[in-house]
Amino acid sequence: MKKVITAAMSIAMIASAGAGAAGTFHADKAEAAAPAAYSSHSNYHNAYNNFSFGQSVKDLAEYATVTSVIGQDLNGRIVENSSYKRTVQYTNAYGQPQYKSIFMKKQNTVKVIDFRGGQLYYGALKAETPQAPDQDVVKPDTPATDGISSLPEYHKLASVVSLDGLTPAIAEDNYNKRVIVLKGANGHGEFKSIFIKRTNMLKVIDLDGGQIFYGSIR
Repeated sequence: MKKVITAAMSIAMIASAGAGAAGTFHADKAEAAAPAAYSSHSNYHNAYNNFSFGQSVKDLAEYATVTSVIGQDLNGRIVENSSYKRTVQYTNAYGQPQYKSIFMKKQNTVKVIDFRGGQLYYGALKAETPQAPDQDVVKPDTPATDGISSLPEYHKLASVVSLDGLTPAIAEDNYNKRVIVLKGANGHGEFKSIFIKRTNMLKVIDLDGGQIFYGSIR
């Protein structure tokens, strides 16, 4: 009888040890699988962010509307991109923030903000109008200062740059903006002005030293 009881206890201990080992084995597998699943989710999330934040702003739905207000001479970078809005920051050649656009996806509206002058535009996206690439010279030179003296931005431009010895040439003039290149005696461009007509904002660029003025002509 005593042998039977001892054998039964031995079998019970072996079964208990086996169950414990199996439980430990399954727990270890679960713990090992958890980091892998987290890592997979994290990699997917990072891949999504890298795709959305790294894409070119020129491919965005709001790009044409934003550049119709601020021009195409700035560098854009996506700083926020959620399911309902996208924020793009535009900087100059020195990396200094100049503008910000906020595109509300469901409403299909965009807000354009000048960091120094406040809101410039808020409304629906404008229809994109096909046009030639933005270049310094897209039209034949328009001769002499007399050709620009009647322009609304002339006096502000003349107060920023001494026009003596410079020959102005209108390089671009459309419904949105006018670009004037000021050439020296050697015929090379020395300054460039960009006038945004709807907002009355003028940018003057020293072609050797960068932007020297940005503001309203009024």
